Amino acid sequence: CLKSGVSNKQIFLESSRGEDIGSDIFHMIRIFHRPEFKEYQILLAVSEKSRKKWEKLSQVYQLDRVQTLEVNSQAYTEALAASGYLITDTPLPGYFVKREGQVYFHIPNETPLKMLGRQVQGREFALGDEQRNSLISDMMLFQNEYSRDIFLDDYMLRNIYPGKIMLAGYPRSSALIQGEMSERIIRGCGLSGKQVIAYMPVWRGAQIKKNFEIQLKIIYQYLSQIDRLLTDDQLFFVKLHPYVADAVDYSVYRHIRSFPGEYETYDFLSAADILVTDYSGVMFDFGVTGRKIILFTYDREAYLSENGMYIDLNDIGLPIVDTAETLISEIAEPNAGYGEFRERYCSCD
Repeated sequence: CLKSGVSNKQIFLESSRGEDIGSDIFHMIRIFHRPEFKEYQILLAVSEKSRKKWEKLSQVYQLDRVQTLEVNSQAYTEALAASGYLITDTPLPGYFVKREGQVYFHIPNETPLKMLGRQVQGREFALGDEQRNSLISDMMLFQNEYSRDIFLDDYMLRNIYPGKIMLAGYPRSSALIQGEMSERIIRGCGLSGKQVIAYMPVWRGAQIKKNFEIQLKIIYQYLSQIDRLLTDDQLFFVKLHPYVADAVDYSVYRHIRSFPGEYETYDFLSAADILVTDYSGVMFDFGVTGRKIILFTYDREAYLSENGMYIDLNDIGLPIVDTAETLISEIAEPNAGYGEFRERYCSCD
């Protein structure tokens, strides 16, 4: 702040505190590679773990104008101080002080199913981080009125948030709607003539070894059952939470694979015929495609006893199954549609 002014030709982006390279931030980087932004410097925060993922994605998508910054490094803090535009989907560090001339655009991560903010018992201490971050932003983006109202109420920002609120589709939605990469992915991954099923479950529990081992055992159990029931013209692609994703050996399965790392998640979803999830907000994103969504909630009673929900799953308008057998049966059923669901959660897309 003492050494340099604010550059209105410098754009700083960060996703999940540098731990992820995907979703909205990735698709905004693609936008900034268009000719009209050629005079802008693009800066991306990365962690040591996410750097390799970025290197792979940047080669596939030819994103050669991005300069990466290690989170909390000297270059990172200088970029925070000097960038004219800042775009994030999670709160900036507590030491960040916004300067005159900086424009901060915040994209809360997803349409919420699980409760947030003051509704989460025992985590009231975490409110301040999100409140402060929101109150210094100039604009926040929400996918629908439902998300906006929950965020403003449960982070206690209503009537005091000083910035602008935009109701519009998320940048990542463009991948699902336009499907620019879907044909390339179908060819590159050998998906022609196959029914492509994408499975994206949430993480269950805390980041501790006991939960890790339990979840890994359960995952193997269900994937083994599903693999036996799938046919040779079906492929079941899995994207697990980073806590457990690298621990699963997919080579033991005939019909099940991991999401390919060379494509961004939402680009790969654009090539999927069906989404299988459980309590993840990805259902609200995929809804814009009109393709089939199945909720595989084999542990619903236990999960709901520990996690409050804004919506009763029985009222959401999507098919719900709780065993591998009923999941396979539902996959074979035609898509019954979900007009009210799309109208409520996807209308801005």
